[in-house]
Amino acid sequence: MPKETEFVTRPYVLIIDTREQSTFDFMDIPADTKDDKTRGTIVLRTKRLGLKTGDYSIEGIQHRVAVERKSMEDLYNCVGADRTRFEKQLCRLNELESGWVVVEADLGRIMEGCKRSKLDPKTIPRSMISWQMDKYPNVHWWLCPSKRSAELVTFRILDRFWREHALEDI
Repeated sequence: MPKETEFVTRPYVLIIDTREQSTFDFMDIPADTKDDKTRGTIVLRTKRLGLKTGDYSIEGIQHRVAVERKSMEDLYNCVGADRTRFEKQLCRLNELESGWVVVEADLGRIMEGCKRSKLDPKTIPRSMISWQMDKYPNVHWWLCPSKRSAELVTFRILDRFWREHALEDI
């Protein structure tokens, strides 16, 4: 007889920005860290809310942590034609205690180019390096090979921040 799935809950609500399209659903997140008392699936509460900064955060501490999510096509657009607007987003993320950009493409895929963009692929990593070193050193970047891995990284970033810092606000 198969073992029943055990569920683990979190005490916070994940905020998904109302402008975010094709959102992460945060389903089937494995409970596999040393802090989880059981192995199973994490059940999360989510809420759609307009965020000043980023696409994902945690209710009550949006002013401290946010994750900006980018598909590869969106990243090309943000580094190219929409660069000024994106740099304003990076500036807001840089002001947070913990600002992140999670990209749904790894460097190999980024360097293959984007069919919808004339931007030279080498511009992407060079811009990322420049932004991290010179302009926005408090913004951390994750390049992920898929939407699912980007979703898991986004959850782990927010979950870790909650476990390490959120109780300071309570």
